[in-house]
Amino acid sequence: MKIGITGISAFVGYHLAKELVKKGEEVIGFSRSKGEIEKELNSSRFQFVSGDITDFHCLEDALKDTSLIYHLSAVSSERLCKGDVRRSFKVNVEGTINVLELARRNRIKVIYASSGAVYPPSSKAHCEEEAGFCGGFYAISKLTAEKYCELYHRNFDTPFVILRFSRIYGQGMKRNPIYDLFKAIKEKEEVKFYESLDSCYDFIYVKDVVKALLLAQGRDWENQIVNISSGKGILLKELVQEVEQIIGERLSVRVLEHKKSTDVLDNRKAESLGWRPEYSLKEGLKEMIGKQ
Repeated sequence: MKIGITGISAFVGYHLAKELVKKGEEVIGFSRSKGEIEKELNSSRFQFVSGDITDFHCLEDALKDTSLIYHLSAVSSERLCKGDVRRSFKVNVEGTINVLELARRNRIKVIYASSGAVYPPSSKAHCEEEAGFCGGFYAISKLTAEKYCELYHRNFDTPFVILRFSRIYGQGMKRNPIYDLFKAIKEKEEVKFYESLDSCYDFIYVKDVVKALLLAQGRDWENQIVNISSGKGILLKELVQEVEQIIGERLSVRVLEHKKSTDVLDNRKAESLGWRPEYSLKEGLKEMIGKQ
């Protein structure tokens, strides 16, 4: 099977492509920049195409012969979306419409990477039915893109899967509190957090994310919206203690902003479809530290 991946140069795209190639699939990666991915994969079954997700004809030329597209391309944080609202809309919404239009014309299935950001604030774990406008530029762009997936299916019978991820961590990540921790450890500096140590987050290891992306090819997942998460929250102060225990040393922590939030996703629907996380947070952190 020939599979397309948009946003291939980001860390989830790389891990996904690596696993697909290992399974013998032919993969076409589409992104504005390739970074080190061609050198890292180094396989005749992988092809990189440079292009912008907002350019439909470029996207079409690259991926029209695929039978499945993993749409991972995005401006992927509130800070970046707020910093350039027009660009984030073009990438996250218009870019998704480009992928869906390509899929409609060529009978391609789309697996869309969404986010737990689409849920309003709550102290409880979010179920899939609870998504709604919650005031952020990133959140509304992802939720709008989801609605277009549903509209294309309803009007043109374009098959889709929407996976809403909690906070993904792993080799190659560029943001989130675990990234802040590992960056500080590597550079032997104090840890800087931009939220209260009483904030509670749901972290999911990238290998479990890839497993979900692969399972989402199955018929049972088609036209479904599914949370992919650990289903468990951990306070940032507990996360720091967990890492300290693993590395055997105390960390100096400075909180730059004292806003407190809770972000946990219910994963029971994913479990009913045959997916469950294989890595506990401690196991994922240990594997990452072993590769430092």
